[in-house]
Amino acid sequence: MNQRFEQSHLDPAQQDHNCQLHRRAMLAFCIRKFLTKVLTPLTGFIQRQKLSENTQLPSIWSKIKYDIVYWISSRCRGVITFAYPEIPYNPILARRQENQREWTSALLGISTAQLKKIATEFLIKEQRSTPLVISKKRVPLSFTILVCFHHHLDYFKACLHSIQEAMRHSPSTEIEVLIINDDPSIDLSTLLADCDFSLRQKIVLRSHVENLGICCSLNDAITHAQGEWLVYLDCDDLLEPSTFSVLERTIAEHPAARFISSRAIDIDADSDILFWRLRSEHPYELIKNNFAGHLKVIKKELHQDLGLFKKTFEGCQDYEFALRTAINEPLLFIPHYLYRYRWHHDTQTVSQNQRQNLIAMRVRQSYMLAIYWLTHGTEMIEWDVTGPCADEWKEHLASISNKNSKNQIRYHVTLEANTAYDARRLKLLLVEIATLIIDRYRENDTNRKIVITI
Repeated sequence: MNQRFEQSHLDPAQQDHNCQLHRRAMLAFCIRKFLTKVLTPLTGFIQRQKLSENTQLPSIWSKIKYDIVYWISSRCRGVITFAYPEIPYNPILARRQENQREWTSALLGISTAQLKKIATEFLIKEQRSTPLVISKKRVPLSFTILVCFHHHLDYFKACLHSIQEAMRHSPSTEIEVLIINDDPSIDLSTLLADCDFSLRQKIVLRSHVENLGICCSLNDAITHAQGEWLVYLDCDDLLEPSTFSVLERTIAEHPAARFISSRAIDIDADSDILFWRLRSEHPYELIKNNFAGHLKVIKKELHQDLGLFKKTFEGCQDYEFALRTAINEPLLFIPHYLYRYRWHHDTQTVSQNQRQNLIAMRVRQSYMLAIYWLTHGTEMIEWDVTGPCADEWKEHLASISNKNSKNQIRYHVTLEANTAYDARRLKLLLVEIATLIIDRYRENDTNRKIVITI
């Protein structure tokens, strides 16, 4: 009675707002039920049929099924945003923001469509430059599962259980579980309170006295990991039981691969499946979107060659590293579902949606600019190279410089070259410079002097 009396005395604007919230909550509930009870069984069945077919000689019906499921799945991804009202997503506003963030196009005076075409063609060439060797030879493998914990204690318990199930299905696989506690409010005993003894024997714990963020936590974990292969798992997500048996078979068949990415299943807070993701299996399409986020399995030596995650891209650090790899060597995308990505009110995709979109756009724009320089010359840059390795760097930079450019925007880069030139270092250097330029341009920073050491 008191509650009804209080509601009746709310001002009309507040009542209207409450009604809108109620309608959105009801719509979200209905959409989640539609995803879990109708589309999930349908798309899951069709996609499992697709995986079991001979992919060398697909039938016409198989291709039709694939096209239908891909169309449905891409739309489902958008429908999920309506299932979670907390996501500040408006498709019209999102498209307008994307158009406003085409900084590389504005800098170069070239259309975004043309820049994407140039980047895609470059990535196709790189992905085909070193074919992944196919071999049936079996070699002993070791894996470190990296889990950074921050909040989500209940989901974390389910995460640990999924790891244990995956280990039970591959009892002979050498597995280390490296947990980084990045939540000072949770002590270590609480983290492992319900952990099975057999799993506890595999766990190595590292704890921070303050929250350092995902990039610092992962980079710290990478340096301490003992496994040859690193398996990245968010603390609120799940591994599939078949994960390690599939990975061992895949690595044996493709020993040259150093970056492996599987498909993922989207689940809700109750672990019900929302839908089975269907993605492009072509790494060269990474310039359009992040198809390599989950599950990602990276050989530790790849980080040693290409570096750790960059804090400037925190939240999309895995996307940036996937592109960093793609411009240097082939990635291996596999059509197996080895990961369950959980949607809930506090997940990054929900709570940090707009920030995530901005960072992802910064990643894409930086790589489009760097790839344009690699293919068309560094027309915007005046180089001043010093240091013990200056001569060889000058020689190679001269070969990609475009002194006859009509572009009026020029940046002066002072490069101290302390390291010998190689093609990989050049690519990483150009990405670093492109990132600085994109960030300055979008922030209206007129400083065009860059000092960098390599």
